[in-house]
Order: sequence, then structure tokens, then C-alpha cells
Amino acid sequence: MDALEFLLSPTFLDWLIIVGGALFCFVQLNAVSRKLPRASELSPKDREDLKKEMVTKAEWISLAIDCLPLAGLVATVWALMGTMAQIKGNVESVAIINKFAPALTTTFWGILFAIINMAIYRTKFTPNFKDAFPE
Repeated sequence: MDALEFLLSPTFLDWLIIVGGALFCFVQLNAVSRKLPRASELSPKDREDLKKEMVTKAEWISLAIDCLPLAGLVATVWALMGTMAQIKGNVESVAIINKFAPALTTTFWGILFAIINMAIYRTKFTPNFKDAFPE
């Protein structure tokens, strides 16, 4: 079984990372889909409220991006513990590799979705914020 076959046959833990990462992509794109008014067009109170809202969103988005690869690593450790529990007695190395390799796919998916979401954040969210609040 090659790497592509492992990636194309995701485990339950892979699906958790994939669905979570894709859902976060959707939420993030939804958050930046509305065009923000320029700060100069708002009253001082509205400007401050909008800025607080955007900073709060930015903090949560940044936290989620940071957590995606960590979720992949946690899932990998979880899968490795399950793999080790299944190995009993004298086992051939091929059998160990076949049980071990799917555990690494969770790390792959976590890192992949972190990269995708970071790209969305840097290319969509940050410019939208900078347009609304020019320095």
C-alpha cells in the first residue's frame, strides 16, 4: 500500500480532522465574505465596536489555525497507541508498518488544513481588516 492509498482511505480520526478543517475553512470564508465599511465612514463608537469584533474574530481564527496541526498530532498519538495495542507477539515488520502508516495520515491532514486556513487568513481576512482600518 503506498502513501496515496493511505490518504485515500481515511480513518475515523482522519475524518475528524478533515471535517473540522473543512468546516473551519467555510466559517472563515463566511466571516470575510462581507465587505467591511471603511473606518472613516463610521461613527467613533461603531468604528470601535467593529474593530473589537474583528480583533476577536482574528484571535479565534489564529487560535484555530494553531490548533489544527496539534489536533493532527494528538490523533496520531491516539492512533499509534491503538496500533501498539494491536501488536502482540512476534509480528512481521510489514504488519507493523501497515498498522503504523495510517496513524501518520492524521498529522498530514492537520498540517494540510492548517496551511489552507492560514492562506485564507492571510489573503482574505487580514487584507479585509486592513482595508477597513487603514493606519
